[in-house]
Amino acid sequence: VDAAQARLDYTLAWQWPVLHAVVIGQAKLVWQASPAEGSPGSGGTRGAGRIVLPFERLEVARLEVDVATPLGRSLFSGATEIAVAADGAMEARFRDSGQALRLNLPPSGERASLVGESAGGAPIFRAAANRLADRTLRATLDADARPLVEWLAASALLPDRLRTQVAGLPALRDGLGRLGPQLALTLDTDPGGGPIRLNGRLLHEGQAIALLQADRSADGVLNADLRLSAPLAVLSPLAVPLLPPRAVPWWPQSGTARGRAQLQGSGDSWTGTAYLEADGVGLQRETLSIADGTLRLNVSDVRAGAVEFSAGLPSLRLGEKLEAHHLGVRGQYRPGRLALQQAGARLFGGAVDVVPADLDLNRRPYALTLRLTDIDLEPLLRSLERKELSGTGRIGGELPLRIDETGLAIDDGALSGHGPGVLRYRGPAADPDNIAFKALRNLAYHTLKARLDYGADGEYRIGLRLEGNNPELLEGYPIAFNLNLSGQLSELVRAGLLSGDWDRSILEQAEKQRRNGAH
Repeated sequence: VDAAQARLDYTLAWQWPVLHAVVIGQAKLVWQASPAEGSPGSGGTRGAGRIVLPFERLEVARLEVDVATPLGRSLFSGATEIAVAADGAMEARFRDSGQALRLNLPPSGERASLVGESAGGAPIFRAAANRLADRTLRATLDADARPLVEWLAASALLPDRLRTQVAGLPALRDGLGRLGPQLALTLDTDPGGGPIRLNGRLLHEGQAIALLQADRSADGVLNADLRLSAPLAVLSPLAVPLLPPRAVPWWPQSGTARGRAQLQGSGDSWTGTAYLEADGVGLQRETLSIADGTLRLNVSDVRAGAVEFSAGLPSLRLGEKLEAHHLGVRGQYRPGRLALQQAGARLFGGAVDVVPADLDLNRRPYALTLRLTDIDLEPLLRSLERKELSGTGRIGGELPLRIDETGLAIDDGALSGHGPGVLRYRGPAADPDNIAFKALRNLAYHTLKARLDYGADGEYRIGLRLEGNNPELLEGYPIAFNLNLSGQLSELVRAGLLSGDWDRSILEQAEKQRRNGAH
């Protein structure tokens, strides 16, 4: 101890001297932490005893403490007051620019407490320790998570490596800190080397949202049982820091989650199971509306890291015109692989499904195939919100999907009509005399085939083959033509049917035959 502005002289006699007060202007304590006696490597044992101080009050205007620990340096620089009552009870207060700590030690050394507050007096935590009748040492901690996390990440009393770890954990810093629940922890331990038991509760507005029961046996094996039950909106501050940035806006706004994890092990060897369920999942984002969704996650063995998942939605609405029903997905995730067993929905009176696939997540692009079955052309065209375009009939086919860092693309997709139908375009014509445009005024087709390519940049290329007749054109003579379209979706809707590369050789032949009187 290096003390300044203080001096104390006394003579030892047959009994301890009595000092009423010791006042020090400045003192510095440097301590190198080492294993406690009786612990491995200490080389000895020592029984716990009562703390005895030879004064009634100690005041240090500025106490500087520098402790080297295995987790880094612990520092304090501030005012200190220690008072000892006649029965031996001790109260110590430590205050600096950011915190105020109050330590109470009863004469017996039991039922000790430590209270932490901000410099302004706002509570941070309350900790206590007590020895039970069976000599078990019980420690408790009660705190509001937000000020506690802020204190753990900022107070120099915490070893610097520990502060850095706390500040670097998003689930603590941005999760618990933003959620602001109450923490209640109880730790029971046997100083003789017996089992250790931990019970914890996480409360939000007085309701428990997470419960933890854990115990460590004398041989170091840890058993943990964590249970979760809370609204998804309440859990969002915990989940959002762990999600990829693109997934954050898609976190549900309604619904309830339930889950449980049971773990057993020590060191790097763990076994256990876990599951998570969510019901009533809802989300409203711009033109997207989701309601009453479900989610199931199941981990049968945490060692394997495999997660079985399934999700379902009764309906999904995009804007006012597009609505899908009975959406579902089911599969399994394993480290580095995704097995998609089922994914699909009812859309436009038909079905849209993803062909089952096993993806290597370490190799891009990912390849999937989208299968369309019995799609009703009328609601499909109506969803484009172009009143001049309408039709009837049913189509299907497959669209090979390619997914990489740039987005989603379609490579050489194929669609075809299922039976006859009608296609009508009643909008303004760039060339009113164009016979192909006239045919599309009311084309009763029996063959419809399309090839589709779509780039991640939004560029479409469509090759369309139509065969049929217009009863109002060429006296209903059979006609056929190819239509090649390209451009962005908005351009496709606005001008696609009147632009592109028209192959009109069959139409021209039909017109020539009509003029020559052929039927």
